[in-house]
Amino acid sequence: MMKSKGLYQDFFLHLDILVMSLIMLGMAVFVVASGISWQAVLCFLLGLVAFMFSEYFTHRFLFHLKAPKNPLFLKFLKRLHYDHHKFPDDLKLLFLPIWYSIPSLFVLSALFYFITGSILISLPFAVGLVCMLLVYEWKHYVAHRPIKPNSRFGKWLKKTHTLHHYKNENYWYGVSTPFVDALFGTLKDEKRVEMSQTARDLEKRAYCFFSGFFVTVEKKIKIFEEMIIMNQYLYKQFEMTRGFFLKNASAVPAEMADVQPEGFNNTIHWHIGHVLTVTEQFLFGFPKKSAHLSENYVELFGKGTKPADWKGNVPSVEELVTQLQDQLVRIKDIPEEALDEKLKKPFLGLETFRELANMAVFHESNHLGQLHAIKLLIERTVVKN
Repeated sequence: MMKSKGLYQDFFLHLDILVMSLIMLGMAVFVVASGISWQAVLCFLLGLVAFMFSEYFTHRFLFHLKAPKNPLFLKFLKRLHYDHHKFPDDLKLLFLPIWYSIPSLFVLSALFYFITGSILISLPFAVGLVCMLLVYEWKHYVAHRPIKPNSRFGKWLKKTHTLHHYKNENYWYGVSTPFVDALFGTLKDEKRVEMSQTARDLEKRAYCFFSGFFVTVEKKIKIFEEMIIMNQYLYKQFEMTRGFFLKNASAVPAEMADVQPEGFNNTIHWHIGHVLTVTEQFLFGFPKKSAHLSENYVELFGKGTKPADWKGNVPSVEELVTQLQDQLVRIKDIPEEALDEKLKKPFLGLETFRELANMAVFHESNHLGQLHAIKLLIERTVVKN
């Protein structure tokens, strides 16, 4: 079971976070010991802002470069960012490595020192840089882990980063703040942005020097040929089935969700969580390969479980519905070539990922029928009484 304590430990005890925190603490102690002036405070704030712009420009114009031919440079970009888009929930790829962070922040601090000529006001600037780096790392961590932000702004910021990964990589670059995105026109209404073919595979982008510019028609055609997304018919099945399921799940009255009629092993609440969990297992290898759901979902909603055995925090129907909507977006992004991949081991006679995906649709349809049956029986019981 993934406890919230474990989630926080994964962040605060990560080597890269510990090292950068110690560096910031050491510089901060020196600044305080030297005496805090208004110039020091101003330079600290400038450091915060400088990192916001640095984050945006390196993310957009370095991390999203067209795949280089030089194997060493390609390996560099794969570790920094390409592989993170391919495996967005891999904790090993989530943080910026210190071999990149320390030199890049040192260069920014050295430039500031070259301009000011004073170490006493350059150090607060460096503290601001590292402080904002840690803010960036935390917000990035929250965006990829099953942590629910408390504020509306935090939830919105997490959503925009999800869109960057699963809808279109050419927008929503800002992780720590959307301010710079708004300034440079990459903060868009998601409804007006088309689905990108390469959001999960930056190596196959055919963009010229800067991402998002100067794409030839021939290269666009090549992208579509190389990166054909999930079979449209299969996706339509998912979309239709999930649409009906969400419509019915959202319409269930709160007082009805946890009623277990005689003759039924589970409740509507359980069926909603079960569909979410099993689909995540079938299509995303949950819990080993996916961190979009907490591991305790297997204990709550996995095969053979029942509400009578529930312990601890159980997600509400509203939370489950939101996660079902997010899951559908991720399903649509599965590339077609993945559908014909062989399973490591046959499952119930199924040998390919495509067959497993069809099984997921059938499974969801079956539980939609059970949800209907429970709801109808409860309504009839209420009428009789």
